[in-house]
Amino acid sequence: MQSIKTPLKIPLKILFILSVMAVIFLPASLMPSAHATDYAITVVVQFEPNQWKVDDKYKPELEKLLPWLEKGGFHGGTIKELLIKGNADATERDPVTLSKRRAEAVKKILIQMGVRPSRLIIKGGYGNTLPIADDQTEEGRAKNRRVEFAYELAEASTYPEASSTDIYPENQLRIFFQTLQSALASNDTAKVVAMTNFPLLTDLRGSKKFIQTSAELTENFDKVFTQKFKASMAKKNYQDLFVTVQGVRVGNGMMWLNKVDAQGFYGQPEGTLKIINVNTGWH
Repeated sequence: MQSIKTPLKIPLKILFILSVMAVIFLPASLMPSAHATDYAITVVVQFEPNQWKVDDKYKPELEKLLPWLEKGGFHGGTIKELLIKGNADATERDPVTLSKRRAEAVKKILIQMGVRPSRLIIKGGYGNTLPIADDQTEEGRAKNRRVEFAYELAEASTYPEASSTDIYPENQLRIFFQTLQSALASNDTAKVVAMTNFPLLTDLRGSKKFIQTSAELTENFDKVFTQKFKASMAKKNYQDLFVTVQGVRVGNGMMWLNKVDAQGFYGQPEGTLKIINVNTGWH
């Protein structure tokens, strides 16, 4: 078992502005990378004039935020909150109210996708006071009709330097993994559900989906943990787990485990080891 030590030197307050044309640095997979800035994803959300409904075509863009929001970004739990900031162009009616409604619409969708409401803060409606393009052209106005995001990291002292063995003691991890294998082999639904954190991120039916409750997982148990998945899990060896401060990967990513504390933050040594992600098709 290799211990990967990652020093965290995070300034007290860092705001990253993620506007419609901004680039935010996110992992390409469902788990955050130890070097998140190795990957870039552009998130674009725009609105029709005087409208605040989010077009369905932008929902896949918002889904790109989910692993980042739910798993704590650069290191489990370091993201305190996501600020949602609505904007309008100079020609729209009642731009302040309109821009706030746009922010509220985006927040509602993120909550429906499984993000905890406590992580989402609407930072007022900015109306047309913060244009990013020329309001004299239609192209510019379209860019200004937007919702942008910012996030604040917690104080560095809150998340001290830690190694993977600090967070995941070998004996504790071994017992958890072997218990999980036994529960899956015996089809002990209740045991597996009890070992799971909610909302659980899955790739159910070929697309990312959050399972919100233990009851929902129980109902969909055989769809999430298929016979092929359980057979593959039975062949896995504890020694083959990939353990880092970012989490514990089973196989090539068929499942991720993490320590979750009472506030829902990941990667916390005092937390409880849980299943946080299941990729049914990744054997």
